[in-house]
Amino acid sequence: MFRQSLRGGDTKARAHRQVQVAAAIRFCGILFGSEYAALMSRAAENAEPPRIFEPWRASPTLSWGIVEARSGEILGGCGLHHRAGPGVLDIGYWLRPEATGRGYVTATAGVLTSVAFDTMGAQLVRITCAEDNIRSAAVPRRLGFTLEETLLRAPEAPGESGRLMIWSRREPITPRSR
Repeated sequence: MFRQSLRGGDTKARAHRQVQVAAAIRFCGILFGSEYAALMSRAAENAEPPRIFEPWRASPTLSWGIVEARSGEILGGCGLHHRAGPGVLDIGYWLRPEATGRGYVTATAGVLTSVAFDTMGAQLVRITCAEDNIRSAAVPRRLGFTLEETLLRAPEAPGESGRLMIWSRREPITPRSR
């Protein structure tokens, strides 16, 4: 069963709703520029309201916005993705640069790990991140994930080495395993 709201520490992961479309479009404009925001705005005008930010109904991705619990400020996004076959879920996350380093992603990824195992019946949960992204790589390490392998691919961003770390966990997070 899909949970509209998840909570971990000082953050909440909240399913995107139609009423948040304007804020999401404004946020996309800040991150990716006005051209992308205009494209999102046109898509929103032409989309069926229940589908624009509820992709879990029609796709193998469940997504939430990462929101600061007290202020309600949108900090980033996260999701559970079916990318590697039955029983395997991948956690994805991103934050605005000014929101990093405060434990938001670690708390959110911990909650998503619990949801993946306890609610969705995953047998394996993975987090994949660029080796260069030290902060992102610290998240699975803090949560007790095991580094399974490092893959090589063509770099996708300036300064990126093209080395991807694949972390995995085969059991739920318990208070003792944190």
